[in-house]
Amino acid sequence: WVGAGNDRPSVTVNLIQNGTKIASAELSDINQWQHTFKNQPLKDPSGNDYRYTVSEESADGYTPSISGSVENGYVVTNTRDTGTLTITKALAQGSEKVAIPANTTFTVYAAEGSKYAEFAYSQMENGSYTIENVPTGRYYVTESGGEVASYQLTVSGVGNNNAVAVEKNGTATVSITNDYQKVM
Repeated sequence: WVGAGNDRPSVTVNLIQNGTKIASAELSDINQWQHTFKNQPLKDPSGNDYRYTVSEESADGYTPSISGSVENGYVVTNTRDTGTLTITKALAQGSEKVAIPANTTFTVYAAEGSKYAEFAYSQMENGSYTIENVPTGRYYVTESGGEVASYQLTVSGVGNNNAVAVEKNGTATVSITNDYQKVM
């Protein structure tokens, strides 16, 4: 596994004989991600050699690669699919022109609610912050600390209702706007 962390799904590996699937095995932590297909015939009824290979039924969010041989064994490597997530920040049209506090904090969450990353407005360049190699899936952003004294703040583009999908080799963008209105 490459880029999977500890949350690895079980996978099914197939034994292929002359292009036809003849057996399958589930690999997981329980069997230490290993299986041996035993007692397979070497020749068909006509005396011709069988050709054996393996395939994997892809785990969602991973790309498999297979190396090895019948003689030395096969290794299936699953690499986590990733993309890029860009968070942009701007003042809303009609907003009072105020300086967004440098310590305004943005927290990136996976759609199910687990925290993925956090950064401050001061880390943005030209109102943009990009995170590369983000595992595929849905993400949303929250903002805190953007308040400015004597102004009413309305923030748009944050929260789970504004989740975006990071796709393999793609770029997803979360656009956040702040509307500051002077309080009399």
